[in-house]
Amino acid sequence: MKLFYESNSEIFKNENALSLEYIPPEMPGREAQLKELATILSSVTRGRRARNILITGPPGTGKTSCVKFVLNQLSEFSHSVIPVYINCWNYSTPLSIVSEIGERLNLALPRRGVSFDEIFEKIKETLVKNNKILIVVLDEVDRLIPNNSMDVLYYLSRGDELAAQKISVIAITNDKELPSKLEERIRSSLLEARMTFERYTAYELKRILNERAKLAFFSHAISEEIVALAAANAAKNGGDARIGISLLYQAGLNAERDNSKKILIKHVKLAIQEVLEETDYISRHFDSLSEPEKRIINLLLTGPMTTGEINEKLSDLGISQRMIHVYLHKLEESGMIESQEIKVEPRGRTTLFSIKKKINESK
Repeated sequence: MKLFYESNSEIFKNENALSLEYIPPEMPGREAQLKELATILSSVTRGRRARNILITGPPGTGKTSCVKFVLNQLSEFSHSVIPVYINCWNYSTPLSIVSEIGERLNLALPRRGVSFDEIFEKIKETLVKNNKILIVVLDEVDRLIPNNSMDVLYYLSRGDELAAQKISVIAITNDKELPSKLEERIRSSLLEARMTFERYTAYELKRILNERAKLAFFSHAISEEIVALAAANAAKNGGDARIGISLLYQAGLNAERDNSKKILIKHVKLAIQEVLEETDYISRHFDSLSEPEKRIINLLLTGPMTTGEINEKLSDLGISQRMIHVYLHKLEESGMIESQEIKVEPRGRTTLFSIKKKINESK
């Protein structure tokens, strides 16, 4: 039985344009924020560190995408800047954060037995030696609070005179109340500049999805009606652009499964059931999860992961692999995630975990 065939999609010309990690060539609805962010960071092009920035706003409002968009252009324009993006769900302790920065700077560091101070000194030495300015993006920065790790913000930006000259921090969070939860010394160092992203309007969502649709689909496969329906549902669900993008992608997959040459209304309606059923269930139950369980869900929302990859990502929590297995089993029993056994080279097997599609509320 033949299982694989040459794929010549009549729907997608570039599926990657509907990835949630994709940074598009234009950012409709966020032109003002891009200009403001570029203005704040422009001092780097003159050899001076930029002000630290706190960016707040609801999920799916373009915070991370805008930061990556600007830093991509800044890196192309100025070779004196080194941007490092870190998601604090994955790196939630000062040591894990500076270790990741060190790795991005290609520092030769032992895998174990090195302190925060030792790594931080090597980072600063490297910046001075190469005449570089480091911009550290800490996404989901509020995840540092449960681990009492917010001090890393102070050390990165104000820890000493050298750090204050060579390192800038961009902190991103959904929590608009975060400043009130910080110690004064951390708050004053972080709030040199602040930006707030509001929810997208229905009009802005339609512009965003129109641009993504042009990049992702063949022109015959998509219509204004389809884009408008996806945008309307994203607007009803908190103005979250990620939902609209996911709806377009799932609708395209549904059309392919039907061997259709274009995306129809029925394909979008099915996508609404699939995408919103999944996200609604998780959002309703997320707050009741333990911190390790929340961390696992957020990891898997970025894509499927093997047992080994999950163990590695959670190593900073200081919990055993046995306990991680217990958390995974509990999440699978609840119907939030699913697993499958896969082969790995040369003759081994492992388990691949992912967010469960079409979650059943009755579980």
